[in-house]
Amino acid sequence: MPVTPAPITDGWIVYSGWTNGSGNPISYFKTRWTVPPNPATDNGQTVFLFNGIQSFGADVFILQPVLQWGSSAAGGGSYWSITNWYVGSEGTALYGPLIQVNPGDVLEGIMTLTGQTGANFNYLSLFTGHPTADLAVNNVPELTWANETLECYDFKAFTDYPDTALTAFHDIEIRLRTSTTPFTEAQATINWMANNDVTDNGQQCLIVSNDSPGGDVYLYYKSISQEMYFVNDKSTFGKDEVTDVIDDSGGTFSNAFYLMLEGYTIDQLTIDQPTSLAPILSGAFKTMPGVTITPNSSSPEYELPGDPYTPQRIRFPYDVQFTSAVLTAFPNAGDPPSQKVLAATMNIGAASESALALFELVSGADPYFTDIDPSQDNVFWLSQDLRVFSAAPAINNVPVPGGPTFSTDSIAGAYSYIQSLLTHLNTNYKNPSGTDPFTSLLPGQAGALTGDSSVTPITVGFGFPPVIGVTYNFAIARVRLRGSAGPSGAAHNVKVFFRLWSTQSADTDYHPESTYLSNLDSNGLPDSPLPAVDSHTIPFFATGNSPNFSDANNPEYGASGVNNRTIQIDSGDGVWAYFGCFLNVYDSSNIVNGSPVQALLNGTHHCIVAQIAYDDAPIVNANGVTMSPENSDKLAQRNLQITHSANPGVVDTHRIPQTFDLRPSRPVSPMSGALLDYPDELMINWGNTPEGSTASIYWPQIDTTQVVSLASKLYNTHLLTAPNHSTVQCKVTRGITYIPIPTGAGENFAGLFTLDLPATVVKGQEFNIIVRRITTRQSREKEVTVKRDILAAAAVDTNRKWMRNWRYVVGAFQVKIPVSAKEAILFQEQNTLAVLKWRLEAMVPSNRWYPVLKRYIDYVAARVDGLGGNAAEIKPSLEGVSVRKTIRDERKYTGRVCEVVYDCFGAFEGFVLSACCTEKHVFRSREKGIGEIALHACKERLTVSVWVDARKKPEVICKVIVECS
Repeated sequence: MPVTPAPITDGWIVYSGWTNGSGNPISYFKTRWTVPPNPATDNGQTVFLFNGIQSFGADVFILQPVLQWGSSAAGGGSYWSITNWYVGSEGTALYGPLIQVNPGDVLEGIMTLTGQTGANFNYLSLFTGHPTADLAVNNVPELTWANETLECYDFKAFTDYPDTALTAFHDIEIRLRTSTTPFTEAQATINWMANNDVTDNGQQCLIVSNDSPGGDVYLYYKSISQEMYFVNDKSTFGKDEVTDVIDDSGGTFSNAFYLMLEGYTIDQLTIDQPTSLAPILSGAFKTMPGVTITPNSSSPEYELPGDPYTPQRIRFPYDVQFTSAVLTAFPNAGDPPSQKVLAATMNIGAASESALALFELVSGADPYFTDIDPSQDNVFWLSQDLRVFSAAPAINNVPVPGGPTFSTDSIAGAYSYIQSLLTHLNTNYKNPSGTDPFTSLLPGQAGALTGDSSVTPITVGFGFPPVIGVTYNFAIARVRLRGSAGPSGAAHNVKVFFRLWSTQSADTDYHPESTYLSNLDSNGLPDSPLPAVDSHTIPFFATGNSPNFSDANNPEYGASGVNNRTIQIDSGDGVWAYFGCFLNVYDSSNIVNGSPVQALLNGTHHCIVAQIAYDDAPIVNANGVTMSPENSDKLAQRNLQITHSANPGVVDTHRIPQTFDLRPSRPVSPMSGALLDYPDELMINWGNTPEGSTASIYWPQIDTTQVVSLASKLYNTHLLTAPNHSTVQCKVTRGITYIPIPTGAGENFAGLFTLDLPATVVKGQEFNIIVRRITTRQSREKEVTVKRDILAAAAVDTNRKWMRNWRYVVGAFQVKIPVSAKEAILFQEQNTLAVLKWRLEAMVPSNRWYPVLKRYIDYVAARVDGLGGNAAEIKPSLEGVSVRKTIRDERKYTGRVCEVVYDCFGAFEGFVLSACCTEKHVFRSREKGIGEIALHACKERLTVSVWVDARKKPEVICKVIVECS
């Protein structure tokens, strides 16, 4: 049963007060505040919000510019309105006419002293911009007590308050008259006193600043959560990976962790400060030689950058930089990780927040991946050691310069090619000091963060004649080893597994029972990869669609398998080894869990993860944290969605859809205070996405009104709405958006993430969005918080109230939106639509992806039509659209111009080409430039070649070449 609130007091609830005892009367009192949201419930209540000045004596009078909800003697109803009042304790009540206002309107209430006769004073109360509500009072006692007040009547529930955390009275200014002739004023020295008469819902008055001008007073309607905690993205550092990053990238891991400050306003961090307040770091990790922790240049980051007075989640990102001085602090090979405490404290006014987290240093001498590539300036969760590329042997049968020939244009030929390429790389590019083939040889790596597409079955080499080639996709992983040269330092039976997610996903963390399912060896460790039971992850191989893992000598992971190698350093202290697979997504005979692979794919670009399976250094989830490509140097991922926006283009071509897969949050704990009562969340960084764009998530398995309700419960503010029961929507603010992920124990949530860009985007722009999933560190009860002895050893104040748990990033994917001319987008969108239509036909309606794919197809079809195509003509096909319908049918004619044709007005309208032994050919055109070329060629008897698009009637000239004699 719902809890019935305690009786709610009528009258002044909370307020601030200051008495002017200077002997100089108050001559000016100004306050600004914003009309709050309407109350969640309407029970006939009345709410008053005002700044006022009041007299003292037998009869008390108050002058006040008042914002009201509900009815009063002045009128009103279930809406916000303003007017000015003068009220006396003996029953006097003067007021102006009510003026209706709306939530979000900024008000400025001002009271001024307009005159004085002896002991009587004249005042004017007004709202700036609303002169019809002005109220003047004359010959009244001096008004000496200033206040900022919340006053309420006839409440039935706490939800009768405005549906927000607080109202901020800001830019407060009080001036005192210091002389009448001439008239002079001085700023008052204010010392507000907070009065909290009623606190049954956590109401309070908070004095933020006594300044005049520029003072602030907050009146809270309810208690709100205020805390600080860590969100770690990269908190485990391997010695060898760190060494590589020091050598190649200056040792920096950008945005390695964040500090989250909950429940404070931007104003509280910036008022009376030369720069914004920021956490102060301490602890063993901070003070290690060779470690420098600095705020990222984007710090701090807000949910609502343009709203300084709403409590919100404020994110402080930090970079971690290592130098070689830190390397001696790493544990020796075979020793357990070394844990280091990092502490953060922050004082905001009278409030204090403190947080802790553990960072780990891991020994080296094991096979590993390195994330950071200085030439790509990539984020560390898109590893430089995993690359994807495409090849079309009909167009280029040597895709990697200097590498093997892609001699057979077939599925079997693709498997043969990847094996030959791996042999080539392992023979010629294993020296870390030599040429890097990933940046110099692999095709399409100039922007190596480009993801692989599963809806591009063909490649067209445009030219004359156009060459059409089948597209084959490949993945290559580079595994590194540092240590001693020779057999004693070798790593034996190093395997790499390649898994493709069915679409984009932020769930790339290591769950060996589901996402990273494997056959196990005699040690109970991964021996060969298996598809997830629900096929949301699919393994791919270098030797065939379905290797026989029961054969100990199978060519994939057997003793001499392509993806099972002994890695040995021949000389120096390091070596590179290469593993790979053919991403055979267009082969209808590639059956996984009883279905063709294409029928299991639910997006256009996909997350792919390479896993190092090495028994001497297995991936282990420990200390309440699940490992992921963010944290583990045994996992490397590429996770990027690319969808183009058109310019110029119709509205539908500015709608950017992409599917994504998400597992439910685990059940939350009722215990608060250790972050265990938080569900998992999506943390979306909008980057440079235009403000005002609309983002939507279509989640047909979820009642999205409950998502919005959960957000309202968890967050002090948010911009999420539910336009229907299956969609969450928000406006892009140039800040950070957080979306709670509902709990559940069943299937993953199939989703369609859509961004509607404004029509103002222009060709050449590119927008990048990063979607991260964050969760709370989980462990046994006694391990949930950092142990007290660790705190003491880290020289951290053990008597302080610390947040001793933390959250971390589970996984992430990036959405890249280049703005291009529509002609450059149409062909790919047509291919996408054909493949998606085929997938929908192959899917049973009960599949969780069916409604998502259906809506996705509707959006892509609208994009095709908006780009100038005809979506209705595109048939379901794994081979995409017919190339004949998408490329020009060019024909070439060569000869000499024998006639130039003009109409009766002398306007050019065509020319005639003649050649030996062929009939004359007439070309029609009204282009002035073509006419000038034709006339010149005719006069000089020059040889001319003309290409036309024969699909169009009359034929359209595509190209003209004039040969000089």
